[in-house]
Amino acid sequence: MVLIPAGEFLMGSENGDQEAKPMHSVHLQAYYIDKFEVTVAQYENFLRSTGRKPPRYWEQTDLKEHKDLPVIGVDWEDAQAYCAWAGKHLPTEAEWEKAAKGSDGRTYPWGNGSPTTNHAKFGQCCEWKGYGSLGEVTLHEEGKSPYGVYNMVGNVREWTHDWYDAEYYSKSPSSNPR
Repeated sequence: MVLIPAGEFLMGSENGDQEAKPMHSVHLQAYYIDKFEVTVAQYENFLRSTGRKPPRYWEQTDLKEHKDLPVIGVDWEDAQAYCAWAGKHLPTEAEWEKAAKGSDGRTYPWGNGSPTTNHAKFGQCCEWKGYGSLGEVTLHEEGKSPYGVYNMVGNVREWTHDWYDAEYYSKSPSSNPR
């Protein structure tokens, strides 16, 4: 895990989706976040330990071949259960965003330059193409965040603790929003 220090950061974007506006200053307490996405091997340990029902697409998993790839098909309840089992918690949207962008308002974890294949595994959107379309969780050193967190852009989508509200950025509290 990586320690994200307490302090302010610029949440949101002036150039992105309307829902991410306005960009505003948010203060967060210090917290920890995983350095890498949860792997198939880690999730398999969780399933074996808890007896929980496997996630969507699990039958396509080859544990030897895919062990270092991120687990996919996990719904929000599965993600919550995994975190509880591992003694962790899902990050809030604000925590996730600060871990991804740092505190200086950059567009991407690596800065403001457009993504390349050196930064992230992307361009695989919207239709499941099998585990072969994913990258190992330790790849893309050039794309890691200012705090050293990998794959905050690309590879797989990630869950946060929060619920969805299209207008939240314009009305969220300025300290530790949930």
